[in-house]
Amino acid sequence: MDELIDIIDENNNVLYQVMKSKAHKDGLLHQAIWALIYEKSSKKVLIAKRAPQKLMFPNLWGWSFAGHVGAGETPMETAIREAKEEINFDVEENNCIELFHLKGICENERDKDVEMVYVYLICVDEIDFDKIKLQESEVSEIKMVSIDELIDLHHKGEGTPIEEKYLENLKIEAKKMGLY
Repeated sequence: MDELIDIIDENNNVLYQVMKSKAHKDGLLHQAIWALIYEKSSKKVLIAKRAPQKLMFPNLWGWSFAGHVGAGETPMETAIREAKEEINFDVEENNCIELFHLKGICENERDKDVEMVYVYLICVDEIDFDKIKLQESEVSEIKMVSIDELIDLHHKGEGTPIEEKYLENLKIEAKKMGLY
């Protein structure tokens, strides 16, 4: 889905707005969020398989949900919105922790996606799977895995291709929080 997003500079200052498709075509720096829902009772994270019709990385496992920061939105507002849209999960801001943010580049034959990615961890006691409803245009299935299993999926090519620095930072931050 094409949407209006903010183009930013290296200091996260908004410069102007364009449609997401133009930002990807021209390699313009913009913001995105990736989030993992961590269930304390199982000590696992929820991951989602991208829908087969997705333009980038169909049928690969990714984070619990992800998305582009819409024009005028904050990354936290985007995390809350995307959780509801993609998996019908209500995120409370006090349970949503920004782990880190990094600039990353992801390219394919058509696009150059240059993003400042904000990575969030949502900690909950238990996930009520009866309330989860997948947005079929975004997500085809979900499952619970350990952080090590998530990292292994990416290393085996079953997860969305992401730079190793994201996985390393995830391990560092999860260890600091006593989750890993």
